[in-house]
Amino acid sequence: LFMEGYRSKVKIFSLLKYIKLSINTLNLLKKEKPNVVICQLPPLFLGYSILVYKLLTLSKKPDIILDLHSASFFKPWSYFGFFNNYLFKKSLQLIVTNKQLMSEIDRKHHNKVLILEDAIFDVQETKNKNNKNNKSSIKLTNIDDSNDTAADQGLKVGIICSFAPDEPISEIIATAKQIPDVKFFVSGDHNRVNKNLSDAHQSLSNLLFTGFLDHTDYKKLISSMDVLMVLTKRNKTLLSGCYEAVMVEKPLITSNFEVLQEAFNKGTIFVDNSVEEIVNAIDKVKNNYLKLKEENKYLKEEKNNEWNKKISFLQSII
Repeated sequence: LFMEGYRSKVKIFSLLKYIKLSINTLNLLKKEKPNVVICQLPPLFLGYSILVYKLLTLSKKPDIILDLHSASFFKPWSYFGFFNNYLFKKSLQLIVTNKQLMSEIDRKHHNKVLILEDAIFDVQETKNKNNKNNKSSIKLTNIDDSNDTAADQGLKVGIICSFAPDEPISEIIATAKQIPDVKFFVSGDHNRVNKNLSDAHQSLSNLLFTGFLDHTDYKKLISSMDVLMVLTKRNKTLLSGCYEAVMVEKPLITSNFEVLQEAFNKGTIFVDNSVEEIVNAIDKVKNNYLKLKEENKYLKEEKNNEWNKKISFLQSII
């Protein structure tokens, strides 16, 4: 697994960034000489770097398998329609997470599309190099993880968050204000939150922003929650945080888009992202806690079996 990237708040530097990353990719391919490359898109330029490498080396290898994430089908990447289709044509296989994304691909490519959801793996260890000023806001050692009687104690809601534009942060803060007897723990780099919203949560003792957590603390956080909530305003998007809820076998609250309803059809309560529905969903978790928890245990087994079958197919064509 190779990952390279640069972050910059200045959009004009994006072109320079992709030129540099493309050169790095060419050097990596020259060194590794792979027969097959599975590459995650966006960015589109990654796939074209492999095509350029094949052209320069006058080789038919490596075969390209594209792992197309939801952002590939939204602006700005949707503007590159012709270039997307050409790259699809030159690829051995296309991977998407759901049939709604498959419908975004020209039907002439459907014979090479594999619908493959995320695996229910353990949370991967991560290191955040930019975490100097983003320390955890809570002491995780003080969180009680004996939560089988969630309805009898103060409910703990873990909110898996990246503070991206598609997440209803203001609604989450408003929900915490309405139900002060429920504790909310919001993971992720909250330095990205709007200042007005950040000021609004200061007076709420039941709403805690954890900051970016390392692997051990993040696993402890989601394992110690009674319910996990992962929300988006963007359709056709499967949320990795939902799979993490299944991994730790916790009741899940997520947005009521069709793609999420189909993927998480057990142990889950769906909401329209409004404060009223989020409050009602939390109340439903209190009343059906053990049932929802047991359903997510079965869902975990189903997804593991399905994922293993599809990975076996993918291995067979490589």
